[in-house]
Amino acid sequence: MDNIKTGRFIAFIANLYFKAQILFLFLLLIYLFFQFLLLEGRIGIEEADKYNFFTNNIIIFSALLISCLTYFFIKKDSIKNNYFLIHFSTIFSLFLLNLLLEIRSLYFLPDNRIVQFEKKGVIWDNRTHNEVISDLKTETGEKNIYRSTNPGGFIVGNIAQKIDFETNITPLSNISNSTIVHCNESGIWRSYKSDKFGFNNPENLIKKESKFNLLLLGDSFTEGICVDTKNDIGAKLRNLNYNVLNLGKAGGGVLFAKARLREYKHAYNFKPEFVIYLFYSFNDVTDTRQEYNHPFFQKYLNDKQFSQDLKNKQDKIDIFWKRFFALTSKADFLKKYPALKKYGQYYISPAKDPNHKFYLKKILLSTNIRAFIHDNLIAQITNRKSNEKKKQLDILKKVFTSFKAEVNEIDSKTKLILVYLPSHHEIINKKLYLRKEIINLTNELNVDYINIYESFIKMNINDLFDYGLSGHYSSEGYGHLARIINQHLLEKYGN
Repeated sequence: MDNIKTGRFIAFIANLYFKAQILFLFLLLIYLFFQFLLLEGRIGIEEADKYNFFTNNIIIFSALLISCLTYFFIKKDSIKNNYFLIHFSTIFSLFLLNLLLEIRSLYFLPDNRIVQFEKKGVIWDNRTHNEVISDLKTETGEKNIYRSTNPGGFIVGNIAQKIDFETNITPLSNISNSTIVHCNESGIWRSYKSDKFGFNNPENLIKKESKFNLLLLGDSFTEGICVDTKNDIGAKLRNLNYNVLNLGKAGGGVLFAKARLREYKHAYNFKPEFVIYLFYSFNDVTDTRQEYNHPFFQKYLNDKQFSQDLKNKQDKIDIFWKRFFALTSKADFLKKYPALKKYGQYYISPAKDPNHKFYLKKILLSTNIRAFIHDNLIAQITNRKSNEKKKQLDILKKVFTSFKAEVNEIDSKTKLILVYLPSHHEIINKKLYLRKEIINLTNELNVDYINIYESFIKMNINDLFDYGLSGHYSSEGYGHLARIINQHLLEKYGN
């Protein structure tokens, strides 16, 4: 009799358990489905983001819903009760594991960046981007002070279209002849004076005597984001007696660089012997793929004659960004488009306290467990990681082939050199993300390749990054990079 009562009690609890879960999961899936449909209209959302959202949310929660519905199709009471006990214990164990992972991330992982730096004795400048610009204008009396721009992200995110920002020009550089405030990554806000085309170059590019003329292309590492002007890669190479034209710009890949090269290769009175592309695999691969799939950058890839004639339209470029900054500073605009609140900024939030609401949401939705299932089960079954990497490499090959052809348009004697910039993660783990692939690519395209990685892994991490923490290279890091490039050029091409 007791067994019967126990069985009935378990059945009662099981019914409540599964009905509550079904209701919750049904409502959650409706919400997630509409969120998925709305992704298309969100700024910066790509195909991979939509796939990850679908597999990590809709598929996993749908599978859980099916497992709950299955209970009501079982006819035998004893099997139903056993199913409930197995289901409950599995879900509870996974939930508990997720909870422990979140507690670990909240209390046992390293402090956020600001706390880590302050423990090193750094007094962190907590001002926002706009506050810094306002203070500089007051202190210096200068009016032409602006935040850095991200043209690559602006284009692939279709931001102009989504915010009804009508324009007949697509800039690829900053506002010209202005102070560009760009980054606070180590406690100090950094800035540089932009040249006549909005790039990070000094007034006098040409020395009477120099080793070679170098044209630099790449992303934020090349532009000089998050480091003092006198310590960026352009300055370090100039100190080694090179003439350097820096067309680096944060927030883009190889196609974005190719577009800048086409627009500005004849804009300066500068004829490079070498075009050096500083390739940062951590984001250059994905950025290049996004650009490859965008109709604007496809014009630069497929149409050899396409050009916006930007070198003769700097006044329009300046007006474009001034209008955009004025628009994005309005409170009603930022409320409608919160993703643009810090657009173009490289800024570490001053908040030091953990966001407990964020962690609570992750606990309730078992974010860590779902991510594990997505990355190690769904992705493996679909072979997505392997397929994605192959697609990315195929695109990279096509784009670099086109990039090399663009370099040859400068002069048949101008040589392209690829420099692979290892990330903090790659140096720490002593493993390059695309080591073999890049070597094979450069060999196939007959492009010179400078191996930075082999030298960097022999160095103290504190000499490459500020206090050894991840981010852009430190002043010493850029110094090491410049010396390795210099050694390669002298050994292979002479003085």
